[in-house]
Amino acid sequence: MTGLIRPFSDTYADYLGDESRLSGHAQSVSFPKDEAEVVDIFSQLRHQGIPVTVQGGRTGIAGGAVPSGGHLMSLLAMDRVLGMTRGRQGRFLVRVQPGLRLDSLHLQLESGRFGTEGWDRDSLAALEAFKQSGPYFWPPDPTEATATVGGIAGTDAGGPCAHLYGSAGDHIHAVRIMDPKGGVYDIRRGQYQVSPDRLPSSLGKALAPASGTETIAGDMDLLDLLPGSEGCLGIFLSMTLVLRPRPDEMWGILFFFNTLERAAGFIQAIGERGRIEGPRHSGDGARGAIARIAAADIMDRTTLDAVRKLKQTMTRLKRIPEPDPSAGAGVYLEIHGGDTGGIEDMAGQLIETASDFGSDPDRSLACSGASGLQQFRRFRVAAPEAVNMEIDRRRQHDSRILKLGTDMVFPGMALPDLVRMYARDIEENGLEAALFGHGLDRRLHVNILPRDYNDYCRGRDLVAAWAQAACGAGGSPVGEHGVGKLKTHLVGPACMPERLAWQLRLKQAWDPRGLLNPGNWSGVENKQTGGNNG
Repeated sequence: MTGLIRPFSDTYADYLGDESRLSGHAQSVSFPKDEAEVVDIFSQLRHQGIPVTVQGGRTGIAGGAVPSGGHLMSLLAMDRVLGMTRGRQGRFLVRVQPGLRLDSLHLQLESGRFGTEGWDRDSLAALEAFKQSGPYFWPPDPTEATATVGGIAGTDAGGPCAHLYGSAGDHIHAVRIMDPKGGVYDIRRGQYQVSPDRLPSSLGKALAPASGTETIAGDMDLLDLLPGSEGCLGIFLSMTLVLRPRPDEMWGILFFFNTLERAAGFIQAIGERGRIEGPRHSGDGARGAIARIAAADIMDRTTLDAVRKLKQTMTRLKRIPEPDPSAGAGVYLEIHGGDTGGIEDMAGQLIETASDFGSDPDRSLACSGASGLQQFRRFRVAAPEAVNMEIDRRRQHDSRILKLGTDMVFPGMALPDLVRMYARDIEENGLEAALFGHGLDRRLHVNILPRDYNDYCRGRDLVAAWAQAACGAGGSPVGEHGVGKLKTHLVGPACMPERLAWQLRLKQAWDPRGLLNPGNWSGVENKQTGGNNG
């Protein structure tokens, strides 16, 4: 099967970059269609010591999918749903290949129509039960529908509704994975624990029971370390996803405010006044009659203006809501529940609270039902898309400009204080920026818009200063976007999220030659362990 590995040529040039605007290089490329081909390709390359960059939909913004030489393995051809089971409490699980696109998964779940070639009898029986059980969905929903399930798992992304449902790892029951030494393993949630005192030297040893030991405080489920590892600890061959009952009612509301601080004050108020309930991503069962806020995304004036400009130029966005031209900021809310009355009551309370912060109810926009919500979600998706297009326009004058976006966490800071800090620092540095993101979790995406390379350099320094401030506040300099290749300078021994520290130590042990996704986390391993990744 040596023909699976092709010399790299200009035909594959699109595969050298992702949404970070970083571009790389590779000597060879492959497009495996199944597990056997992945194993064969990686075995050949591993024995030759050739590093491999594993790639999905190329929708990441930290450069994680950009090759740094060696071989580029695209998993886009591994896009099938492999089977279905019905587990405990009647929940449904689907086993999928990592290259399955999110929009394709949504379509198959909504229609109940799957390509069932190769499914066993139990999977077919589970499918029949699934069709009779009402709509189900997979909650992780980052704003790019062309993202692959493997890529979503690779960064442990969640999307705007992560406040209610959690991130991708919360909805993965099991994975089949090939480690950097070529071993293939099945890992189920709750099956294996890793201890800081017993970090295994290989994935195979992680699965071997340690005699005379039991799970202790500080141990971590192995399946909590693989999502978010950005392809550095192994290649996902398949994943078993946990489906959740889709809420019977899903509403979207767009509020507009005079200033960004008032929009932030509104989100802060609905969090403090108990008008939301905490995340229930660990739950199953009933679709729930209680109305809950699933998303509360904030957008500044620059973002709204960019969306308005994009709406005028792209036909597929003609039907998305029109931003209030006088607004200084907007807030996109989603309410999920099983009872129309409960959602209407919550919507009324939210309108009253928004009015307290100067939002005009007559200028607010609301929708319900699948088609209406789809257009509102496209409005939210248009925010990063519009910003990326603006960055591309500026890159035409200087290709050294790359995406400068943040997904930091400041846990001890109120949202109005956080937006004031960002706005002050941007103004003091003479920069332009667009701000949007997940308000209830205070996970804001600040996208600096450099006018030239000097702006880019100042912006990069400012992002680094924010990263140090986030660490000093007990937060994290990186989140659902990952570290990739663009954010390694933000992370070090004094500024290290706990899970990343675990993952880096496993990387050193499992992949000492740095064969998997070279360049991701580059230099961070050495700063963390004092070791050598070569």
